[in-house]
Amino acid sequence: PEITRLAAGADLLLLEAQDQPSEVHSTYLQAAEVAFRAGVRRLVLVHLPPGVKDADLADGRRVFANTVLGEDGARHEF
Repeated sequence: PEITRLAAGADLLLLEAQDQPSEVHSTYLQAAEVAFRAGVRRLVLVHLPPGVKDADLADGRRVFANTVLGEDGARHEF
């Protein structure tokens, strides 16, 4: 996808994601696949549904280990 080309080699990739497939958001696994193919250093998932926990990212982390949940006010070094 185009997002993979645009993100290629980025230090930090922010993507909206959710647990279920939709027409407008990636799943956690799809986001991890983009990060892996793009060769980014870190993936931060944002605009998440309420109640998402770190453990919910297990499938995505098998594809791209450096995946974290975005949090309000969080700062990321790059």
